[in-house]
Amino acid sequence: MRPFRLAKNSPLSALRLGTMIGFLLCLIFLSGIFEYPELIAIDARYRLKGEAVPFQDIVVIGITQRCLNQFGKFPWPRDYHAKLIDFLKGAGAKVIAMDIFFAQPSHDPSEDEALAASIKRAGNVILPVFMPYRISVKDDHDNFIQVDNLVESIPVFTEAQAAPAHINMIADADGVYRKAPVILRYSERIFFNLGIESAIKFLNVPAGEIAFERDALFIAGKRIPLEKSKFMYINFSAIEAKAQRFAFSDVAKGLVAPKNFKNKIVFVGQASQGMPNADILQTPFKEKYGLTMQASVASTTLENFYIKKTGKLKTCLWIFLLAIFICVIMVGIKTWSSTAISILTFFGLCFVAAREFILNGVLIDFVALAFTIAAAFIFSILFRIRFADRMVKTKELELDSILQAGKLASEGLKTDKASDVILATLINSVGARGLLLRWKNDKTSEFEKTYAYGSAMAILKSDSAGAEERLAQNTIKTQKAALSEEKAHSFLCAPLMLKGEVVGAVTLVDKVVSGKPNEIFFDEADLKLFMILTQQTAISLESARLYEEVNELFLSSIRALAETIDAKDPYTRGHVQRVTDVALAIADEMKLDEKQKKQLTVGSILHDIGKIGIKDAVLSKPSQLTEEEKKIFDQHPDIGSKIMKPIGQLEEMIPLIRHHHESYDGSGYPDGLKGEAIPLGARIMAVADTFDAMTSDRPYRKALPREAAKIEINKMSGKQFDPKVVEAFDNLWEKGKLK
Repeated sequence: MRPFRLAKNSPLSALRLGTMIGFLLCLIFLSGIFEYPELIAIDARYRLKGEAVPFQDIVVIGITQRCLNQFGKFPWPRDYHAKLIDFLKGAGAKVIAMDIFFAQPSHDPSEDEALAASIKRAGNVILPVFMPYRISVKDDHDNFIQVDNLVESIPVFTEAQAAPAHINMIADADGVYRKAPVILRYSERIFFNLGIESAIKFLNVPAGEIAFERDALFIAGKRIPLEKSKFMYINFSAIEAKAQRFAFSDVAKGLVAPKNFKNKIVFVGQASQGMPNADILQTPFKEKYGLTMQASVASTTLENFYIKKTGKLKTCLWIFLLAIFICVIMVGIKTWSSTAISILTFFGLCFVAAREFILNGVLIDFVALAFTIAAAFIFSILFRIRFADRMVKTKELELDSILQAGKLASEGLKTDKASDVILATLINSVGARGLLLRWKNDKTSEFEKTYAYGSAMAILKSDSAGAEERLAQNTIKTQKAALSEEKAHSFLCAPLMLKGEVVGAVTLVDKVVSGKPNEIFFDEADLKLFMILTQQTAISLESARLYEEVNELFLSSIRALAETIDAKDPYTRGHVQRVTDVALAIADEMKLDEKQKKQLTVGSILHDIGKIGIKDAVLSKPSQLTEEEKKIFDQHPDIGSKIMKPIGQLEEMIPLIRHHHESYDGSGYPDGLKGEAIPLGARIMAVADTFDAMTSDRPYRKALPREAAKIEINKMSGKQFDPKVVEAFDNLWEKGKLK
């Protein structure tokens, strides 16, 4: 078996497919639909990398459960904090970052004054501020997050502090904290994050060396990338395991050597549950206290390893490139090889995403790119399946053509253009530019040209007509198919046989093949297929002829039946034919298809068949009917539909028979249908029936003039009649087709 190969234009098709997939996925990516799965992928990379080693000059003093057991329930007397600050200052601590609020004054004002004095003497104490409500973050490319409320320590402490800093953290959509808001702005003041402010003070960075650019914060030459211009990703440090950590109570009692704090950033705050406003935050690793989160922010700021996300524009570019790459290799290379490359591309993406994060802190939009690989792979497989299916269909054209011809024959070709369908199937199956059909006349036994299509019409008027005629006559005589070439034309001719007798002959003219002129010539393979198909063609054409005869016999029979009923009333003689003629004229004006017109024809012929069940005394009464008699007469649509119900062939016509006396406004009978619920054929028949009734004589009245009848029909438009049908009726009138 030859290997599966694609067409010459498949690279272009693959390029178009990849571009389409890339464009669609870019729109999906920009809509934010990948946000949640991407957060999961980010956490996976965090855990794969592991927590970083904390910056060496960070020390944490935690208020632990042991501290609470020793000093009692928090808050403690202010002198505990004053002694701690004095000790740290004496030990040479460079920055003291307090994650403890002093929002209420002490019962003893002297304690507040003593703590304020300690804070002022130290000169390096940072106190926290906090936004107590949910923070709204607007995507306005402003580096500051605006807040309308902020809680600070009491004035005596804020006046003594070296700087304030906020301790707010904002979770991502899944409730996990990965980023720190850089600055909060309240009124005209700005507040750095506590960890960032601690790093600024540790580095002795003057205000003039702090700057913002789009998506970046500059501190003393350090470029810290920002997410949405407002957040910095935290490179989480193993503060709990690898940083110097001491209990508040041990430091306050002098149990820790001062050298542990010399030239250090000291974070002081909660490291145990049991304190008011417990701030335990979920991170990619585990739950952490706000104190250790702030220490991680400081460590991230001071270390030269910053986490940053790739821009959306760059991700969109990679989506396009990946989609095109996968589509091209999947379409242009063997299935197993291209599948292997696609799988390797996916694992390569996993490797690159992990490597870039671990080594460079770059967060690639992994989910969007992985989804691109998967989507391009799946759509390329579907493309290959479709292409292969097209190839198989091309290779199996002969079998399909034979089956199609057989199917047409077996189904009885229930169509008004059965011959056209049969011959079109033959032309398309072999691939010819023209066709000429000869059929035997039963009366003269001559083979007459009954159908010509395409280039065969020109052949009949050309010098090649004689060659085609001789070929056909020889085929009929020998009862064998033949292939012939004449100048610039090629012919296939085969006899049409039924029960061993030649009933016709069909000639195909010139093969449909693009390319060089000599490619119009048929070959032996075409002849073989043609011979098989002509046997089916003969059967199908005969079936179509018989069907037409049976159909005509059927119409004649029901027309005779309807005329029998019509004849019961001398005043309505010819009514059926006139209604049928007007109804079909309206149908033509409304451009109904052949099937609808056929149903309308039968429905119009049989519309009054129910009168067979109405007493002659009522049906032929020479005067106006009484109310009771009218009720009896009005039953004829219902009777007619029930009479015709057992005849399966009339299933689609029965609703027309039953509902031709329904009114558009719902006031008709027998079912009171309204508007579009009434079958269209019945709405057409209602106008035709009423028009003929008004323009025919009755025992109790003379016929209305046709113009008056038209006016009455227009008056009842939208009430008794469908306005669209009335409009078509008026158009026919204007064209003179009803006069």
